[in-house]
Amino acid sequence: MTDRIKKKLAFLRDGSYKNDRVSLDVETLTFEEGTNEKQIWTELLVHMLGSERPMLYEDDRFGFNRTVKDTPIGIMGDKQYHHSSGNITPNYAYVLSVGMDAVAARIRAKLDTATDPERIALYRSMQRAVDACLDFSDKYRDYAKEKGAVELYEALCRVPHGGAVSFYEACVFLKFIHFTLRCNQNPHITLGGFDKYMLPYFEADIARGVSEEELFETLEDFFITLNIDTDTYLGVQQGDNGLSMVLGGRDINWRDRYN
Repeated sequence: MTDRIKKKLAFLRDGSYKNDRVSLDVETLTFEEGTNEKQIWTELLVHMLGSERPMLYEDDRFGFNRTVKDTPIGIMGDKQYHHSSGNITPNYAYVLSVGMDAVAARIRAKLDTATDPERIALYRSMQRAVDACLDFSDKYRDYAKEKGAVELYEALCRVPHGGAVSFYEACVFLKFIHFTLRCNQNPHITLGGFDKYMLPYFEADIARGVSEEELFETLEDFFITLNIDTDTYLGVQQGDNGLSMVLGGRDINWRDRYN
């Protein structure tokens, strides 16, 4: 563990960063009876992202830190909308490789050909959600430039709009994914088969001459920063934040997938 990582770990354990968070400006959003539930969840996400602000800690390489300590509640009649679905594993391999602009293009294509009202509502909500997430990422990119965080700024000029090309960019993209899904009030989001979908970026960096020691420091830094906001997440027991992953294992043909 390098001195830099020791300092980051001490920062995590200290927990004083929690004092930087503020309360949500509007805690409850009221919707008219008959509002599509997909629209409700989308508007809660948009409101949450509108309440958050870009903020970087000292020597912060990843950003996307929580600055609001609570989340909004949606009210429609006698129903409350607070926590969305949990125990999910996004298709990281696909999204990291193509970027969110490609995802947005797929949604627009589906919307253009949809005829079923439910599907139209779904695609419109998805489109609004993706646009809100990317707008927030753009704010972080501009903020990183303003604060002189050159490495993060350059990464955010590529991801999450486009696909990652380096291990560091993939880590920044992953932090963005987790931040936005947490803002969407998804309580448990696993890292899935982390060593599988991150391997191409690791190998690409090795081929470019990046050392394993440098990549390992990036990995340690990423895991530390991913845990900074876990106290704001819903857990079913002490220490449970949903950040589990799968390592090794076998593929569909029973071949060893350890790397």
